[in-house]
Amino acid sequence: MLLAEDFRNGIGPFYSSWNGAGGNATLSTRHSRQGSYSVKLVAGSDGLQEAALRADLAYPTLSGLGLEFTFSLEADTDRISGALWWDDGTTLWQAQVEYDLPNTQLEVYARFAGMTPFAPGVVLTQLDQPANTLKFVVDALTGRYVRCILNDVLYDLSAYEAWRVGSLARATMNAYVYHYGVAPKNPVAYIDNVIVTQNEP
Repeated sequence: MLLAEDFRNGIGPFYSSWNGAGGNATLSTRHSRQGSYSVKLVAGSDGLQEAALRADLAYPTLSGLGLEFTFSLEADTDRISGALWWDDGTTLWQAQVEYDLPNTQLEVYARFAGMTPFAPGVVLTQLDQPANTLKFVVDALTGRYVRCILNDVLYDLSAYEAWRVGSLARATMNAYVYHYGVAPKNPVAYIDNVIVTQNEP
């Protein structure tokens, strides 16, 4: 386990950011999946129309890495996304899975192809509570995705390789959760139970 955060002690382990008018990231005491707290990500109404969390983690044992989080949705959300970046000193790998609400589909950030749909017709509950759970696993030794689990549905991602670019010349790892809105709105997503794991099968 590299990270397990339910925000009971605040947003502390994360850097928060947003882009666009009205964007924000704050602690919420009313919309949690577990315990009393979650993070309220308000997407900006213009610009990049996003709000995000980033955790800087210790460089892991290169193995199966997993990112899991729970989230809420509302009608003006555009996308909810989770990402793992790790740099082994030679290559910076970028693995990302997102839910595209307007197109009701899941997408994976694949090498050479960018964001690539892999599961159409995915309709999720829209509540102001984090009622949905997304998890994906990527093999950091090979750079290939393994699987995605959205609520109770498992998807095989073994056909996809994570995006990769030139190294930043240092061993680092970061976890991200992004919320994007539809202009000119300021939609809200509540994020809870952010978990990053290693040694995943």
